[in-house]
Amino acid sequence: RGPAALDPHLIDPGAARVGEHIAARLPELVPGVTNAAPGPFGRDLSADAASFNGLVFFHDAQGRAVVVVDYRESGSGKACEHSVAPETCTASTLPDGSTLEIVEPVAVEPGRRMITVRHLRVNGKSVSFSAYTYDAFVPDPSPLVRADYPLTVAQLTALATDPTITL
Repeated sequence: RGPAALDPHLIDPGAARVGEHIAARLPELVPGVTNAAPGPFGRDLSADAASFNGLVFFHDAQGRAVVVVDYRESGSGKACEHSVAPETCTASTLPDGSTLEIVEPVAVEPGRRMITVRHLRVNGKSVSFSAYTYDAFVPDPSPLVRADYPLTVAQLTALATDPTITL
């Protein structure tokens, strides 16, 4: 699963600022990252409340990569509620009472995997970051398939728990 439907005509200045913030943080979090730049960031029309999603592209030693962010103003706050078989979802409670989910779908094709770290905040808002072992945003088949994700779970967690990511 990729990000929810993004209408490129509804680019949101608040969401765009988040993309710029993430692009600036990536080189700090991930050694060797260069050319980090936000792609489209905008309102998610499929959501009931103010929400957005977007992409941040970057390069590392293995080539181009992307991280996807999805922000929700409201939700049920139930851990792993969006998880569907056969993916695995593990949830843990953080010291502030919020919940951190790590979701890994089963690979559709050998080597083509995605991982999502979702932070369910105590205020009902959520933010998730997804990373891929392939470039999910070029026409298939993507020529680059990585042995592992371009960001670790710890790096995705640092992004997902960043309190400045909000509208």
